Amino acid sequence: MIFWSFTTIVKPILTYAAVAWWTKVTQRKAKTDLSKLQRLVCVGMTGAMSTRPTDALGIITVLRSSEELSSIFPLEKEEDLLRLEEAISPETQVKYVTAMKKILAPVGIKKGLPRILSEAIVEQYNLHGVKQKKRFKSSPKFYRALLDSIPDSASGDVEEQLRLALMAQKKNFHKKQYLKRKADSQENMKITNNNM
Repeated sequence: MIFWSFTTIVKPILTYAAVAWWTKVTQRKAKTDLSKLQRLVCVGMTGAMSTRPTDALGIITVLRSSEELSSIFPLEKEEDLLRLEEAISPETQVKYVTAMKKILAPVGIKKGLPRILSEAIVEQYNLHGVKQKKRFKSSPKFYRALLDSIPDSASGDVEEQLRLALMAQKKNFHKKQYLKRKADSQENMKITNNNM
């Protein structure tokens, strides 16, 4: 009932003539007021305690836009992935897919994957959990959303595209690590030669 009230009454009132007043929302006071209203609606919809974080309530209640959801990427730690897996529901999946599509569409899965998953996560996981890695498929809601967000291409199977993108990201990570170690060892050799 609260969600219905918000979407059919409050939201149209707030957005009426937004073309005229939209610049006002860049001011701190307006942002604070709108955040308070959103929080009030979220708490009312979920029945959550008032100590719950606003962002979590916004995700649960699907009041966050896909642009706002884009800001949670790249996922830096395993905890971020697990938190996202819990947050994805049938009601929110479309928003997460849309957010990831906005990241991947301009550049494709191979170049866009590092904008969704950090090197640390990619280093810990692979699709099937082989070679002592964790399985992405163990997070089925995130995995399905990620597959659904991969832009269609002539390359065929999206799972294969994801596998190749993961391999490319790991290869780039290892190459960076190698070049860093090489530069460090060259620097150490220069210091050693200068001390002699």
